[in-house]
Amino acid sequence: MILATCRDIAQNDAAVKAGKWQTSLVTSVHGKTLGIVGLGRLGSSVAHIMHTAFGMKIVCWSSNLTQSTADEQAKAKGLPVDNLDGEKTFKFVSREKLFSTSDVVSVHLLLSDRTQGLITLEDLSQMRPWSFFVNTSRGPVVVEEDLLAILKAGKIRAAALDVFNIEPLPADSEWRDSSWGTEGKSQVLITPHIAYVEESVMNEFYEQQVEELDRWSRGETLKSIMH
Repeated sequence: MILATCRDIAQNDAAVKAGKWQTSLVTSVHGKTLGIVGLGRLGSSVAHIMHTAFGMKIVCWSSNLTQSTADEQAKAKGLPVDNLDGEKTFKFVSREKLFSTSDVVSVHLLLSDRTQGLITLEDLSQMRPWSFFVNTSRGPVVVEEDLLAILKAGKIRAAALDVFNIEPLPADSEWRDSSWGTEGKSQVLITPHIAYVEESVMNEFYEQQVEELDRWSRGETLKSIMH
């Protein structure tokens, strides 16, 4: 999602198919700052990939994160705690600094009572005009009306979203508007919550359900009971 939105993949694909050619200037992520909101399993993996493969500088924040924890996450990924320039590989910063200094903000938080509605207009308003906002965690982590307001006003370059408050999106959802990227609005790349819809994942899921039905028929304890 980060690369797709920074490189305008969807827009350029549509342009070429419409008979056009090179209709926009794209953004290189090399050397840019990536702000990770939630440096857990997924957040640290994204940080690792983007730092190692593309040389992005990593800053991170969440309400329970510390620099010590960020250092441990870097070490767990086989990375040095400090870069050659003396900066932390995964640098813990304040919430305000992450949103105001990142070229790309990527959200990787679990949805809970503590994180629902966590990211608001106050955070998004601190982002710079050329920055990108990416959410592949859960829609309700972000106040949707606030994000819509920022994007309608063209306050940031673009947003890439795989998750929403209501899924599937209603037919009349504002996210389905084809005018994003025109009329002064930010570009918006949307996908239908496909982060987990991988062939191998779905095959494993259905295999597990067959195994669970077999256990149930034999009166055995199920392994996937949700509490």
